[in-house]
Amino acid sequence: SRRQRQMCIRDRFPVTGGGTGNIPVLDVSSTGAIVAGINYENTLTLLGTPITSAGSSDIAIVQFDATASAVTWFSTIRGAGSDWVSSVDVASNGTVYVSGGFGSASVNVTDSGSTMTTVTRSGTAVQNSYFVSFNSAGVTRYGVPRSIGSTNNSPRSATLSSSGTLLAQLDTGELVEVSTTGVITSRGTINANIFGLKYLPSGEVIAVGSFSAVTDFDPSTGLQSRTPAGFEDGFVLRLTSNFEFGSLHLF
Repeated sequence: SRRQRQMCIRDRFPVTGGGTGNIPVLDVSSTGAIVAGINYENTLTLLGTPITSAGSSDIAIVQFDATASAVTWFSTIRGAGSDWVSSVDVASNGTVYVSGGFGSASVNVTDSGSTMTTVTRSGTAVQNSYFVSFNSAGVTRYGVPRSIGSTNNSPRSATLSSSGTLLAQLDTGELVEVSTTGVITSRGTINANIFGLKYLPSGEVIAVGSFSAVTDFDPSTGLQSRTPAGFEDGFVLRLTSNFEFGSLHLF
């Protein structure tokens, strides 16, 4: 039912102090462990530890066992403003990759070992993307921002390659690739709403979404311009492993 679908998308997570919590994203490791991204306000308790948000909303990354009945580790991402999680992906070796947005001047990533890594917004924008990775035990591997001068940006969708690189589309339309060490490389721009990204075993990328204006579907130097037939059209796009135009189906 519609209500059941909504509950799957925004499951409530118990918090105290009059706050709210929801789990918008999750992934499952090859061993069955469940890693979830939680947006929360005020205080939630994990492994007996009360975690209070530093601003209006913060993030917890939580690994549950395969039965979803016990927490095995957690990390927090907290700042003085409004911050949120957009995607969680788990590699076959248990490495966790997280993307999201932060309106705070900086956010502190505190991992399972209580080590803190600070991700700082730069430029004059009031909202940046962040990318964070943890190993299978919840220890931070990297935490980096995506700053584009005065342009606000936040991840819209993301996908993980078999080699551990993360590809994300920002709401600016830019495609960014994050290396296994946290180095961010721009892979061009597609000014359409990509709601789903997925790597194929060949290394090619499939993107699905919608567009409502004339759009170039080649993020490289080529030109593959299309005009929607209606107010908004859907698309299935295939990009090569070099992030060049491959093929496109519109509907």
